[in-house]
Amino acid sequence: MYDPNNEITVLNENEKLYGRVSHNKFLDLIKHHRVTSCNIDSNSYGEFLFIELNIQGSFITFYSLGYHDLRDEYFLNQWHFYTGNDYKRPRYLNKKNVLKQINSRYAKIYNLKLNHKRSNNGYQFSEIADIFGDDTASLYCY
Repeated sequence: MYDPNNEITVLNENEKLYGRVSHNKFLDLIKHHRVTSCNIDSNSYGEFLFIELNIQGSFITFYSLGYHDLRDEYFLNQWHFYTGNDYKRPRYLNKKNVLKQINSRYAKIYNLKLNHKRSNNGYQFSEIADIFGDDTASLYCY
């Protein structure tokens, strides 16, 4: 995450560099910041639960609790994030309802992950993606 003036103080340098936080850290962020959206949706890599938070005036979208096709992995205990558009006028969601949706989705993905055996291609992709990013890794692995 690009934060040259270190304005987002709730994320440490490592979290900003890799664009992810632990599940527990994410739950803590929800407690202290406004939730502006929460929905199951898809991106280029799979279907995830996307949750946008207003953190210190910046809109940051977190996604997890889904299956990443190229990594051949269920995201369960880490949330990836990216900065969003600051131009919209947000509506704020009830945090209890958001936490219910997270808990329900967590249980579903947990059960799927228990029975999943990750492929060698998924491991290889993850190794490259963790260094160069998912977009770059997808160019070289597939």
